Amino acid sequence: THQYPYTWSFDQFAYITGASEIALFGWKYALPLAGLLLIWAVLFCTLARRDGALRLISNIPFQLWILHAFAAALMPDRVLLPQFGRPVGYIAQRFSLMAGIMACAVLCAAPARRVVKTALPCVAVLFFAFLYLDDRTLNSMENQLEAAVSRLPAGARVITELESPSLRSLCLYHALDRACIGHCYSYANYEASSRQFRIHALPGNRIVLNDTAEVDAVADGRYLAQPGDLPLYVIYPCGLATGFCSQPLQAGGTEEEPR
Repeated sequence: THQYPYTWSFDQFAYITGASEIALFGWKYALPLAGLLLIWAVLFCTLARRDGALRLISNIPFQLWILHAFAAALMPDRVLLPQFGRPVGYIAQRFSLMAGIMACAVLCAAPARRVVKTALPCVAVLFFAFLYLDDRTLNSMENQLEAAVSRLPAGARVITELESPSLRSLCLYHALDRACIGHCYSYANYEASSRQFRIHALPGNRIVLNDTAEVDAVADGRYLAQPGDLPLYVIYPCGLATGFCSQPLQAGGTEEEPR
């Protein structure tokens, strides 16, 4: 932290159990999350009473869970290394997933009473019901986006700013990238300009932006189209019936203009 720019927050302490990994698409997932945490607490207390605190903390899975929990809470979530154009991110969340796996490895040894055997399937059914509904919405949006992209000329440069308050933004972050495969260029794909992947963007190329600041401006709807970008198309939401529409940008135009 003394050598590189980084990001850390107290919110990372919510990652120590790994249970937060099921909070996928909004506040309604707080219900299965609370149920899972309650079940885990009951199993942990049962295990501690049966084996004793000393035997529990000397257990290898428990120690591995503690290591991952500390990593999720204390390590920076984003670090900017000098060879990259964009920070390495989601570090704490990745450790949170491993913490959740190790927590399951610890708690699976606890004897489950009838109430736990009943509650756990109920939490699972609730979680997967929410997941099904949200994934159905997400799939519909991606199908509409693919239909809008298919109407553009082959090899076109395309940008978009997808907004969905009910879903994590990351779910839609690569939607245009996937829709453009084999047909067009996702002009604001961040990977090439980040210098974290095998393909790097050179200045002046006609395929993808090479400046991370410009990529971020596209994501925020602030990017001003340059003459060298043209022809450049923007995909934007235009109603429930059609889903998404497209429009060519003029030099100096932004994504917000068609709306």
